[in-house]
Amino acid sequence: MELVKHVITVPTHHSILNLFFVGDTHFGTHSCDKGTLQRDVEMIRQTSNSYVIGMGDYCECIIPSDRRRWRMGELDPELFDYIRAKKTEDIIDWQVSEVLKYFRPLKGRILGLLQGDHEENLVRDTNRDIVPYMAERLSAKYYRTSAYIRLSVKCKRTLNSSTLFIKVFHGRVGGRTTPPKLTRLLQHLQHWNADIVVMGGTHALLTMKSPGMRLTQKGELRLVQTTRVVGVSGSYYRAYQPGSSYDARAD
Repeated sequence: MELVKHVITVPTHHSILNLFFVGDTHFGTHSCDKGTLQRDVEMIRQTSNSYVIGMGDYCECIIPSDRRRWRMGELDPELFDYIRAKKTEDIIDWQVSEVLKYFRPLKGRILGLLQGDHEENLVRDTNRDIVPYMAERLSAKYYRTSAYIRLSVKCKRTLNSSTLFIKVFHGRVGGRTTPPKLTRLLQHLQHWNADIVVMGGTHALLTMKSPGMRLTQKGELRLVQTTRVVGVSGSYYRAYQPGSSYDARAD
């Protein structure tokens, strides 16, 4: 787990900070919904004070030597063209270039990138770690498989600041139904003093708020209401595509 600090400056104390948790794009498979991703990236780019945390599994990263998972019929047609043109079996370079092409409009606004289990399997099988390279090209930090983040938000006009604590990780939840995912999230909420806990990797889109109370940190002692948020970051993997062997629902 990486311990990370970020400082973001906003124009006024009325400014709204927008955080987007984006991942599970699975470039390389024909089920990657590139059109929806492109629209979302443009929406984020046009929204003021917007920042992104990458949740992993940007590339499919399944290679021909992986006989258990390799399915030629599930490749992106554009990847087929690349293989024929380059006369190569190295399909990872194309996937990385696609990730960078689609995320480049957000360069400088991506706080960090998590490593997903697909990228982790690639490291195990080939000793090739592509996420640090993508993070460097996008001016982002490399979070490995999980990160505990202290995010300080400063007001440019008044110099006042507030702090958010965020826990992000790429989950490995075998169940396809909602209860196992929420159980995993609630466990993290109990173990970590975080305002926001977000899990990727399960291809569902879930959010839940947990109200609470705490004492003021400065000045007169009084109780203030707090809200902690837990969520699953969703996916750009279109489920139930013809020729697809993957049956998880994407949101």
